Amino acid sequence: MPCLCPPTPQSLSGLMPSANLSISAVPPQMGHLLGLLGLEGDASGTSRADLSMSAALPSMDATAWFSSLLPGVPRFGAPSLMMMTAQMSAVGSSFPMHDPRAVLEELKRTLRSLRAYLWPFGTSMLSIPRPHLASMTMAARMTLSLRAQGLCPMALSGVDMSYSNAMNLGCPHTTLNAAIGVHAGLGTAQFPAFGMSMPQLNLAMTLAALAPLADAPMTLGLPAISDPGFGDAAMDLLSGLGGIPPLPFDISQLLEHLTMISDLSAITEAFGPDAMSPAGIGRVQAMLNYMFGLRLPALPSAALSLQPKLDMLPSMDNVLAGAAVAQNGANTFAASMRFNPSLPVILPFLSVLDALKAMLGHAFGGMPTACSLCRVAA
Repeated sequence: MPCLCPPTPQSLSGLMPSANLSISAVPPQMGHLLGLLGLEGDASGTSRADLSMSAALPSMDATAWFSSLLPGVPRFGAPSLMMMTAQMSAVGSSFPMHDPRAVLEELKRTLRSLRAYLWPFGTSMLSIPRPHLASMTMAARMTLSLRAQGLCPMALSGVDMSYSNAMNLGCPHTTLNAAIGVHAGLGTAQFPAFGMSMPQLNLAMTLAALAPLADAPMTLGLPAISDPGFGDAAMDLLSGLGGIPPLPFDISQLLEHLTMISDLSAITEAFGPDAMSPAGIGRVQAMLNYMFGLRLPALPSAALSLQPKLDMLPSMDNVLAGAAVAQNGANTFAASMRFNPSLPVILPFLSVLDALKAMLGHAFGGMPTACSLCRVAA
């Protein structure tokens, strides 16, 4: 697990506001604009993840899909052993999961690092006014979503053209007018709503969660999923990790810190390294003021509600990887039904630490490996 030793604290402190964070609420026009920009791809369905995923998946829930792999076996979803092993594999690159003693020592070092370096910063983070931080975060995430659709709201408002120019997005008003033109020629009846049924969505989520099993031989030292001994080996691994006692640590605090770092990272990504300075806050407020006065054509409700549904979809690559794992290991899945594993108490904590690693790596372009500074006595 990468440590949080310097220079990470200095990098984290750079995310903090250097001025009083006071900003207005995000105007509804930003979400409206996101729906408008999506209409062109939505009209044809060629660029929508939900429609392509629906075409690739059967019209059945996860329970029925897994039962179809195993004729004669009672209906079931992904067995708990397989799901827990997938979770372990997902965090296996950060910890020596095959050696519970080594995992415990690594966790102790990580906890010392968290307490020494993240917690002081966390105290400062929690002092940021929550309503204004929520507005700034929503503005950032909306900006990132709009940029992914080819339009930067900072450029549209004339506040900051740097991102639009760097990415060659072209004239923002031309992009907006083109989207309005598509809307004018598209009737509500032609607009395809979210294309996946709830059973298909549940199946996609389940299959994506199983994708890390493909890496289990490498990350956990387990046999291939098709090996008859996979289930017994996975149970032995879970049993060993289950022997690690609960750690004296409140995971809810870590989740709170993770959420705050995620929010501040999104703000910096959207609005630049000086986003929380007086100048940066002023630019964002100017953009919001412009967006509040923007006049846009009315959209069908399906367009406005579509983007949040698309955002929650797993990647198609993960869904297909999970499906391949389940199909290649059908016999193993069936055999694993006889196991009734207990969830190791450290697994949720490991998952949060892995998410923290990914977030810090994203925020700072990579993290150092564990260093001597975090090996001091607690």
